[in-house]
Amino acid sequence: MKDKLLFLVSPFFSFIRSIRLGFTHKSHKTILFWFSGFVGLNLAIASESSDINRYRDWFLDYGNRDFDYFFQFLSDYISFKAKHYDILTEIIYYTLSRFTDNPYILYLIFGLIFGYFYSSVISRIGEFNINLKVLDYLLIISLLFVVFPTKGINQFRFYTASFIFLHGTLRYILDNNKKKSIIFLTLALLTHIGMALPIFGFILFTFLGKLNIKLVILLLFISLLGGYGLSFLEPVINLLGGAAESKYIEYSGSIADERMEGFRERIWYAAYYREILVVGTSLPLFRIIKNRNYLDKKDNNLIKFGLFLMIITSFTINSFMYHRYFDLLATYLIFFNTYYFFKYRDHVLKKYLIFASPALLIMLGINIKSSLRFLNPFIFIDNIFTVWFFQ
Repeated sequence: MKDKLLFLVSPFFSFIRSIRLGFTHKSHKTILFWFSGFVGLNLAIASESSDINRYRDWFLDYGNRDFDYFFQFLSDYISFKAKHYDILTEIIYYTLSRFTDNPYILYLIFGLIFGYFYSSVISRIGEFNINLKVLDYLLIISLLFVVFPTKGINQFRFYTASFIFLHGTLRYILDNNKKKSIIFLTLALLTHIGMALPIFGFILFTFLGKLNIKLVILLLFISLLGGYGLSFLEPVINLLGGAAESKYIEYSGSIADERMEGFRERIWYAAYYREILVVGTSLPLFRIIKNRNYLDKKDNNLIKFGLFLMIITSFTINSFMYHRYFDLLATYLIFFNTYYFFKYRDHVLKKYLIFASPALLIMLGINIKSSLRFLNPFIFIDNIFTVWFFQ
């Protein structure tokens, strides 16, 4: 209760306290959920190219439209004639625009929706009551900042869909709740059509769950060394046409090439920090694989799913949006490493994690700076009562 009362006085310090205690209390999940909404309420846009500016414009535009427009969208959606398939944002725009035209309320709602699934994934590491050390805090903070709420709100559709996907996957593997996991995976697809690729990996995992793990690793190396990409799906995508084809062109055509050049012009560790992060966090996974015969079924399934997700992600390397899929993969890898390390306190794994820590520090240096760029500086001192004075 005192954690929630502290949030009313200082959301930022209640967030810090939750980190310090390792999300070990049930209220810490709620604090992280609320804090994500508070970030949305504090959001300050510093980039005219940000996705969230488009969200604001679409939201304000919806305020001038009636139900007939929304009904037409639903009709086009069902008949596959809609311009895009990410229906969740359209529902939010229409419903919220009936009550307000304040974009900060939109960002608040985005933050709360993203935060619900964000907190549900991260809070799972708090079930182990351990004395936290420096390396433990590094893992926790890294897990928080691979996709911080600022990124989850700014690029709401994909990253919210990513955490819905992870939430559904963990419900399936750790909770053995297959029915609800299917519901959440479907919701992830409705939130962003790009989740079709990770969901395909999940389907492979479920149908090939008993596949020899050495064969899975072999498939991973073949997909990487063979240089395969999403181009093998191009005939199918062109056949579907409509939004699927336009989205594919956006992610892999000339526009994508120009954006990729923008990445390459950055300092090498900033341009390729996601690749560095994924490689660094993959190394402990291969250490854990050696001990898989001593693990229970759930932990082995976490390993196998991680390998399938790596295979699927490798197919996105030649597309512009690969960085979003790499963020999803890195989030899962850091979650798994943290979950496993907190559970078993494997001293040999600790050496692997220390070796991987420079990759985590590079990511934190870049992502914390990026997150602060989108935040009102008063977030450190204000609360839900005073925030309105700083807008």
